Amino acid sequence: MSSKFTHRFSYKNPKPAKTACVVRYGAFGDLMQASSVWAALKQQGYHVTLFTSMPGADVILHDPNIDNIVLFDKDQVPNGNLTDFWAWQKKKYDKWINLSESVEGTLLAMQGRIIAMYPPQVRHSLMNRNYVEFQHAIAEVPYELKVKFFRTAEEAKWAQRERAKLGPGPVVVWSLAGSSVHKTWAGLDNVLASILVEFPTARIVLTGGPDCVLLEAGWENEQRILKKSGVWSIRETLSFCQEADLIIGPETGVMNAMACEPMAKVVFLSHSTHDNLTRDWANTTPLWSENTTCAGRGANAAPACHMLHYGWSGCTRDDESGTAQCQKDISIGQAWGAVYNALRECVEARRKAA
Repeated sequence: MSSKFTHRFSYKNPKPAKTACVVRYGAFGDLMQASSVWAALKQQGYHVTLFTSMPGADVILHDPNIDNIVLFDKDQVPNGNLTDFWAWQKKKYDKWINLSESVEGTLLAMQGRIIAMYPPQVRHSLMNRNYVEFQHAIAEVPYELKVKFFRTAEEAKWAQRERAKLGPGPVVVWSLAGSSVHKTWAGLDNVLASILVEFPTARIVLTGGPDCVLLEAGWENEQRILKKSGVWSIRETLSFCQEADLIIGPETGVMNAMACEPMAKVVFLSHSTHDNLTRDWANTTPLWSENTTCAGRGANAAPACHMLHYGWSGCTRDDESGTAQCQKDISIGQAWGAVYNALRECVEARRKAA
């Protein structure tokens, strides 16, 4: 008895003329940075396969520059077997690009490894390279920053409806915190209050994971501030960001995803320098303190610590604010100046367009 239903197995599909496989596990920001690499590969005519994992893969699920996504569970392939696994997989593709530790471990020192014990100025001399440009070099493709979050038509319509609810004034999205202890700025409430006073038609959307709800405390009765931490998914957040006039935040996946978008951005740098991260971003003001001395930067104040931090070991915590010293040292005046200038330009542009 034959069935009227047929199923074509993927292994029966004809092999594309040019194939490339990119290996990139990691968080949202890691995947967004790497999106520039497979955009370049696609431009060269490659059929692109991505080896990655969740939840980071959430942000690239609809990227048209990826033809095939292979998802791996955490430790599905034990670390001790990765070399053999990759060697076997490499045979299947014309081009193999492994971006594992292309940033972490190479341009950001990992705790417990020898390079994390080098003097800060030595780490800086070795690691002050642009993250995405370095990944393009590994992939042997020309460098042009093409980071892009691709939302679906449904996500775009949802974001546009949400934006329309907020009225004609400027909309600010503040990404409150990242995945590490040093990715939270100390002066949030002061700048929020200043925005509300100086730009009464502005609306502010606070975003982040469930833990960021604590940072929203105190603004429960302010109708001009929308508290969406732990409410919006990462895809909803990024979809809405494309409707915003200004995005503010530390070194997070949200900021990375908007790198090439035209809206204004203010970024609080922590373990990265401007050259590492924001050098080629569009319409971006990076903020950092040149005078921070801490466990990672040393007494001579290296430009950045170039270290990954999973806790306060190796990262100096400011007791007054509870944030990393490098974030405390970015003054409220410094941040407010950048935010005020960006919003003033936005208001003026809206006035001229009216």
